[in-house]
Amino acid sequence: MIRTKAKFDARSCERWGTRRRSAGVRWRRTPKTGTTLIEVFIALTITTLVGAGVAAMLFLTSYGTSGQNDARNMLVSNEVAATHLGAALRASKMVLAKGDNYLVLWMADTRTNDEPDLSELRRIERDPETNELRSYRAPASLPEESDAIYELASTDFNAVTNALKGSADFPASLWGADITTWTTTVGAADPQQYSFVGFQVTTTMNGVSATKIGGAALRNH
Repeated sequence: MIRTKAKFDARSCERWGTRRRSAGVRWRRTPKTGTTLIEVFIALTITTLVGAGVAAMLFLTSYGTSGQNDARNMLVSNEVAATHLGAALRASKMVLAKGDNYLVLWMADTRTNDEPDLSELRRIERDPETNELRSYRAPASLPEESDAIYELASTDFNAVTNALKGSADFPASLWGADITTWTTTVGAADPQQYSFVGFQVTTTMNGVSATKIGGAALRNH
């Protein structure tokens, strides 16, 4: 049997694993895909710009949140200090001494001896070095033998309480931090004749300030 050329070609193609071209079909070469240097540069530039934008937004968000927290803390500190001052004045019987950054109060004659005792005294003071507002008062556990009696007419209550402040018999309580200004106003020359005490307290944080103005009438006047 004589094999035709066409059949031979077909079988040869099958043998060698090749395909015969169909009539009328043209072969196309698949183009190779790849990334040029310019495309890489453009992609890197876009990525850098997007990253910078995200970083800027995160920074602004963080800065704004920090600023809001500082403002909130400042207002809270200012309000707490003013509340303490107002409550202490309203609950007091008499002002025993007054000066720059300090006030000494006779809270009440609880021992009913018509003289101020240590357990009845309170010293309020702003420390100019730390800008802290503190209250000094004897603890409830003060022994009776330590509860000294002071003569109202002749005692220098500023000197007495200044010497005792910070001791176990006259410890401190923190009323406010970052208190940059605290002033008091009165309507009489003699501290013991004050019937009303006004005050102004300013809190400053990161260059921003808040001021609270208040006052109170002493309860026994």
